Amino acid sequence: NSDFCLLFDATFIRKSGKHTEALGYYHNGSSRSTYKIERGLEMNLIALGHLSEKKAYSLKMDQSFEGSALDIACHQIELYSGEQRELSDYVVADGYYAKQSFMTTVLEAGFELITLLRSNSSFRYLYHGEYSGRGRPRKFGEYVRYSNLDAWTLHKNLRPNYKVYSHIVYYPAWKRELLVVIKVDRQGRRRIYCSTDLNLSAEEILQRYELRFQIEFIFRDAKQNLGLGTAQTLDSQGQEHFANASLTALNILRFEERSKEQKTKESAKKRVSSIASMKRLKYNEFLLNYFFACLGKNSPKEIYQTAKLKAQKVGLKAA
Repeated sequence: NSDFCLLFDATFIRKSGKHTEALGYYHNGSSRSTYKIERGLEMNLIALGHLSEKKAYSLKMDQSFEGSALDIACHQIELYSGEQRELSDYVVADGYYAKQSFMTTVLEAGFELITLLRSNSSFRYLYHGEYSGRGRPRKFGEYVRYSNLDAWTLHKNLRPNYKVYSHIVYYPAWKRELLVVIKVDRQGRRRIYCSTDLNLSAEEILQRYELRFQIEFIFRDAKQNLGLGTAQTLDSQGQEHFANASLTALNILRFEERSKEQKTKESAKKRVSSIASMKRLKYNEFLLNYFFACLGKNSPKEIYQTAKLKAQKVGLKAA
């Protein structure tokens, strides 16, 4: 479980027409409009991130229907928590999901949350002084000032060109203690990460959150090569079925590539996989099989094997 984490994110899908179920206005990060709101569909994905491989594999995609992506994510956690806990104890999501309602749902389901907070989030130090003997014992100290982080642990050389600080503080917005990691660049711009698990290290929090970006590659590969977003069905169930079929095909291609890495004992971090190239080779293999099937059963196997190897090396484009 320590080598995996659950990733949550939503993606926008363009859809023409007027009668598609759950058609509405959603956030599209790639939109050129000012507010990045477009008419279409929104799909919410749960993926499994592998820390050692630095890759992600899709688990389940659901459509936003009568609720926001945040509501759907909470529903996904409640619905699939039993299966998900067997895979990992950590849920990783971007700043959109950094809401108390989502955090509460995650913790009640038995997970720990790692997410990104606003750069001006307000924190308070925990009070470790002596009890004065009067009234209720003091729990909290002063508010955190970002101009003075002397009380924080500085992690040198943890990330190139960044200063990384960590500390356990109280977050009033969520009314709980968090392990907070602040990453500051040379221009003084900061990104604030947090974890509800206070026993993690700063490196573990950064590694898990940085793995979250792998879910974006799932969306890219599925949309560009495996038909995600091209379904012509009108009902929500059909849209979800088509989306999950596209992601299943992507998983199969990635598992095949993973098996090749294990056979050749090549590092997954060094190997660059192209889903487009793999798709082209699959089509070439299908085309060759079809040609030789038409030639008959008595066609020489050596010719087939030679042609197959040449197609894989050259990567011929389908005519």
